[in-house]
Amino acid sequence: MSVSPSYLNATTNVAAVAKHLGVDALINVSQMTVAQMSSTTTTDSPQQKLHWLSEQVLNWSGLPVIHLRPTVFMDGFFFKFSAEDIKCHDELRLPFANGMTSPIAARDVALAAAAILRDPQAHVERIYQLTGPHLGDLAFYADEYSKVLGRKITYRDMDLDTWRQSMASKGIDAHTLNHLTTMVRLHRVGRYARMTDDFRKLTGHEPTSFQDFVRFHQTWL
Repeated sequence: MSVSPSYLNATTNVAAVAKHLGVDALINVSQMTVAQMSSTTTTDSPQQKLHWLSEQVLNWSGLPVIHLRPTVFMDGFFFKFSAEDIKCHDELRLPFANGMTSPIAARDVALAAAAILRDPQAHVERIYQLTGPHLGDLAFYADEYSKVLGRKITYRDMDLDTWRQSMASKGIDAHTLNHLTTMVRLHRVGRYARMTDDFRKLTGHEPTSFQDFVRFHQTWL
């Protein structure tokens, strides 16, 4: 399930059904920010709070749970919210300032889950922090676009309020927008500047490079 005010309710429903069915393993796709949260420490994102609470519910359920905590997805800020600006203006327009980040492709999170499901009992009660292969600021990622597209892509740091208004004008609901705004703020202060090798350990492969991700989406850019 994606970002939703009903996320905790949905998680509880899944847990109840999984308990009834007696599943061998349940993989929960959470968020890396949960690693820095507790009963007394949280973020301003209502969605991130729901992810933390959902992990608690699943842990309390006694189910054989494995938690995947990916960092920011390449598919969101770096494609869904940026493709039009890259195509029309040759600019990567995001309000991340000089924040460092290590985005992962959504397909790699799926591959990590598939690897776990080949032998789930070896992973029960484990938590895996999933990052991409690069840690860089937005100027770095703009250069990666440039190398693949064959034209100069420039990072333009946007004012956060201006960016938020732009996202709202595209019909993004308040819950999702508050979540994205918190993610932006956390990027700006370095909370996403993290790297792990959990994906490689699970799959035996390196995660998708940013250049390969751009190549896959090149026709839209």
